[in-house]
Parts: sequence; structure tokens; C-alpha cells
Amino acid sequence: MKKYLSIALACLMILGSSLLFMSNSAKGAPVAAVYLYQSKGIYQNEVDRQLANLKKVADMQGAPLGATSKDVLESLIDQELLYQAAAQGGYELTQGELDTILAQTKQQLEAKAGRSIPEDELVKILSETYQSTMDEYKESVKRQYTIARYLEAEQAQKVAQTDIQKPTTAEIEDYYNRTIAEYIIPKRVQFASLSLLNEKRSETENYKLATKVASEVQSGALSFEDAVKKYSDDEISKDKGGLQGWLAYTDETNRQALGDGFFLELFALKNGQVSGVLKSNVGYHLVKVLDKGDAKLLTLADKLSLDPVNPMSVGDAISAALLRARGEEAKAVAYKAIIADLRNRASISYPRELK
Repeated sequence: MKKYLSIALACLMILGSSLLFMSNSAKGAPVAAVYLYQSKGIYQNEVDRQLANLKKVADMQGAPLGATSKDVLESLIDQELLYQAAAQGGYELTQGELDTILAQTKQQLEAKAGRSIPEDELVKILSETYQSTMDEYKESVKRQYTIARYLEAEQAQKVAQTDIQKPTTAEIEDYYNRTIAEYIIPKRVQFASLSLLNEKRSETENYKLATKVASEVQSGALSFEDAVKKYSDDEISKDKGGLQGWLAYTDETNRQALGDGFFLELFALKNGQVSGVLKSNVGYHLVKVLDKGDAKLLTLADKLSLDPVNPMSVGDAISAALLRARGEEAKAVAYKAIIADLRNRASISYPRELK
């Protein structure tokens, strides 16, 4: 776990470390001095501030901190080396690109707030969130995206040179057997529903109407589909014959919403059967079972989804997942190689002892 710490810290600290470099006001000797293409000092207060930020994140997640001052310092050094290499390599954002990103950030905040945000309020929000001035925030975004673009290009080049092997049949079978519980499809039913909702009328009125409709359907005076179109309160499904899709017996969210009684009666119906009046937590229903499926364990050859549009089998999905994981591992190895190369080329000293 320890060997991946620098990578994890780097992912967490790209933006935070950028802000720290912008807002350093310490005097005296730095705890680290970095030179790749230009000289840069890293100070004790930068380390302390980033460590405090990481502690806040850890506390929110209910997890131990897992990082020391030394870990943070070394990660800040890595970020500075990456930024200098990226800027030297021509990956730095232009002012136009930065303006576009800032405008998108503003749009996202406005969408979340559901209203327009004036410029002075935006400055206040960003300042309070990142504990920085607007200029510092802009510079931090510039650093963040500059480093990201550099890493994307460098990692892609190194990964392309890596021989990433496709998973073997034995590896796919091993993964399947170790995670076999994930491939159990529960008992399920596909059904259509004529829904009379309590929000539309009183429960007594709903029940009387449901009884009347059930009588019409059972006598053959009205087909189930025509009854849905004529009476159902569900505007989304009424023009689709009341189609609700597949419902799994293990679907606790819908079970709580509709009620245990509705679930039990629905799953007791036979394929093709139209129910009598069923009561749920939201109203009364007539339902028609369109298809049923028993619980089963999917094999590697079975489709992973009930969706006929998705042809991917369990075996194909596992193969793709393992291949993605190997790609991520290759990127992590590439990251470590990039950092090692930059450190070999750079001059790094520690003028003052870290507290």
C-alpha cells in the first residue's frame, strides 16, 4: 500500500498544492528547494496547510490520515517538477483555454444553485472554498490543467510502449469464480400496470374506480391495454400499455415504495395473467405479467444484462474489466517512471529540517 502513496497523494493534491505555491508567505529558508528549469522553494507552512487539508478529507471519510509531513513534502516536490516539465514542454494553458474552464465552472455552480451567480459572489464562493484569492485560484486551475495535459501525453506514450496482455481464459474463469455472487440474477418479473394514484383522488374513490375497471377488464368489455390508456394516472407509461419493465425480487427500494403486499401478490401471478385490484403504498393497480424469470446463476456465456441492446456476455465484461485494470496499472507504473526521470534530472535540496 505504501508504494502507491505518492500516486494517491498526487491525485488529491494537484489543485491544493497549486494553491499552496501561490499563497506562500513564509520567510526564511524553505524546507525544500527544487530546480528543473527554474528555482522554486517549498516552505513549512505549505506542507502544514496541505497536511491539514488531507486530515479534513480523512476525517470526513472516517479514515485514518495515512500521510506524514514527509509524504506531503515529497508529493509537493513531484507536483512542482511536473509543472515545470509541462510548462517547458508547451502544455501550459492559454488564457483563452483558462477563460473557458472558468466559465464552465461558473455554469456548473449556477446549475447547482439554480440561479445566476454574480461575479462578486462567485469570487466569495471560490475564496471560501479554496482559501485563496481569485488570482490564486485562477493560477491553481492553470497549474492543474497544465499538469494533467502533460501527464496524459507522457503516460499515453509510455503505456503505448507497454505490452498489456489480454486476459487468458484461465484468468477470466478465476475472476468469475472469485466474484461469483455478483452474477446471480434474482427472481424477476416484467409487468405492465394500470395505476390509480392516491394523489389524484381519495383512497375510497380510487378503490371504487379500480374495482369498476377490474370488472370491465375481467368481463372482456375492455382490454387491459385499452383500460390502461383510458384510466391510468401514470402519464409516463399509459401510452406504452402501462409497461413498467423488469422488477427484481431483491429490489428493496421499490419494495419499500410499493409495499410488501404488492410485491408478494405481483410475484404470485402467472405469466400472462391479469390481476384483480392490487393495493400499493401509492394507490391501486391492475397489473399484467408479461414475462417472468427464476433466479439463476449467469454463466460466462450469458448476457450480463437483460437489455437486448447490450450483447456483452459475462465473460466479455470480465475480460474488459481486467484489461481496464491492467491499463490503469500501466498508467501508475508510467507515472512513477515519469517522476523518477524528473527527479534524476532535477536538483533537489533540503535547506531546512522539516518539522
